[in-house]
Amino acid sequence: MKLTYEAKIYPNKRQEAKLSAIIEGCRHLYNQALEDKITIYKDSGKSISRYDLQKAYKGSENYPSLPASVKQMVFYRLERSYSNFFRKSGKFPRFKSYGRYRSFELRTYGIDYRFKDGKLSIYRGIGEMRMRGFRESENYAMGRIVKRANGWFVQYGVEVAEKNPVKIKKKIGIDVGLKSFLTDSDGNHVDSPKFFRKSQRKLSVKQRLLSKAKKGSNRRKKKKQQVAILHEKIAKQRRDWLHKLSKKYAENYDLIAVEDLNIGGMVKNRHLSKSISDASWGMFTNMLGYKMKILGRQMVKVDPKYTSQICSGCGAMVKKSLSVRTHRCPECGLAMDRDENAALNILSKGRECLAARVGCRASLRPADMY
Repeated sequence: MKLTYEAKIYPNKRQEAKLSAIIEGCRHLYNQALEDKITIYKDSGKSISRYDLQKAYKGSENYPSLPASVKQMVFYRLERSYSNFFRKSGKFPRFKSYGRYRSFELRTYGIDYRFKDGKLSIYRGIGEMRMRGFRESENYAMGRIVKRANGWFVQYGVEVAEKNPVKIKKKIGIDVGLKSFLTDSDGNHVDSPKFFRKSQRKLSVKQRLLSKAKKGSNRRKKKKQQVAILHEKIAKQRRDWLHKLSKKYAENYDLIAVEDLNIGGMVKNRHLSKSISDASWGMFTNMLGYKMKILGRQMVKVDPKYTSQICSGCGAMVKKSLSVRTHRCPECGLAMDRDENAALNILSKGRECLAARVGCRASLRPADMY
C-alpha cells in the first residue's frame, strides 16, 4: 500500500531562489502549453495529445532552466486538468497566475531526489537541505516539492506493508454530523472542534487589513502572507485532530461502518457549506480507511438513505425533521438520541454488506417496505 509522507525542508537563500525559479518556470510552461491546447482545439475541434505537445516543447531552447523530468510532469498535470473540461466543468482549465502554482514533481528516487543523513538533495547545483519530520523508509516512490505560506515541504511516497486480515470481534457504526462531529453505535459523542469558526474573527480582521493595503505594495504582500499563514494553521490543527481521532478508532475496532456521503453535493447548500467544510468528514473517512487497511481491519461505506428515519429496534419508519434530535418509536417505544439510532442502523447495514460480500451501498428499508 502506498502512502505519502511529508517533511519540512530548510533551504538557504540561494537554494530557495532556485526552487522558486523552478516553480515559476513550471507556471510559465503550464500557461503556454495550455494556451496552445486551447488554440488548437478552437481551430480544429480536436485536442492535441500530451505526447505531441511534449514533443513540440522538446529541446534545450525551450525552458532550459527546467530539468527534463520536471517539464514532463508539468504536461502530465496539464493533461489531468484539461480532461476535466470534457468530464466535469464544461470549461477550459484556468491559467495559473503568480502564486497559484506552488509545487513541482520529483519523478524518480535516486535520480531526481534522494535522502542521505537526514538531508534532502534534488538536482545538480541545488545541494543538500536540512529536514524536519522525515520518516525513513526503504521503497520511495514519486516525490514533490511544495511551497506554502509557512515554508517549504517535501512530500514522498512510500510502500507500506499491510497486516494480514484480523478476525472481526469489535464492530462499530459511525454517524457524522454538525451538532456533534460524530456519534457511534456505542453511544459515544465527539464534539466538533470547529477550528475555522473559532479563528473566523481573527481571520476577518487580517482580511480587512489586507483589503485596505495598497495593491502592489510591500505592506499588502505582508498582510497577504499573514492571512495565508493563519489558513495554514487552521488546516494543520484540523489534520492533527483528525489523525488522532481516526487512529483511536482504527486501533480499537476490527470493523467500522460509515456513511458514503455525497459531500460534494452537500456543500452546495449555502447555509451549511462552511460548517460542512470545517468538519472535513471526507478527510476523516480517508484517514480512517487507510489506517484500518494497514492494520488488516475493515471499513465499509454504506448508503446513508433512511439511517436517521428507521428505528434501529424494530425497523419501523419514524419520519422526523432535522430539528428533532431524539428518536421516539411509536411501534416499539424505543427512545434514544437521533444520531445514536442512525449509528446503529449504519452498523447494521455494514454487517449486511460484509455478510453478503456485495457493494456497500446496499439499501436499508423500513419494515413496512419488505
